Amino acid sequence: MKRATYLAIISLLLISCIVCADGSYWPIFGPQTFCRDKGAPVVEHVVFDSPISGTAILRIENGLTADGDATRLVSSAIIGVNGKDVAVPNMFNQQVEQIEVPVELDEGLNTLDVELRSGPESCLTISILIEAGEPS
Repeated sequence: MKRATYLAIISLLLISCIVCADGSYWPIFGPQTFCRDKGAPVVEHVVFDSPISGTAILRIENGLTADGDATRLVSSAIIGVNGKDVAVPNMFNQQVEQIEVPVELDEGLNTLDVELRSGPESCLTISILIEAGEPS
């Protein structure tokens, strides 16, 4: 149990402290985990705040749960930001561990819609990142 807790904490820290060759990124949303329940797929609707308008990165960690388990991969999903589908079913399968797509944000409130269409108990974790120099 302790090992799973440590792995979860390390995973969340790594996701939160993302450094790329061209600079650092700040998470302005997430990481938040979404898991498919039994029954028909449902759309989970989340509202989040952005300090800027412009392009950000939506990062999807496929199969990653809050407890650090990365074995319950999603094979079909629709992810939307501000009413626009940015990740669609053909982008997911059991071999895809991570997806990054550019998204356009508004300053202030934005929406994220997540519909997991694969089997029950499949999960993914979403973060939305902006370049570190952008917040004012």
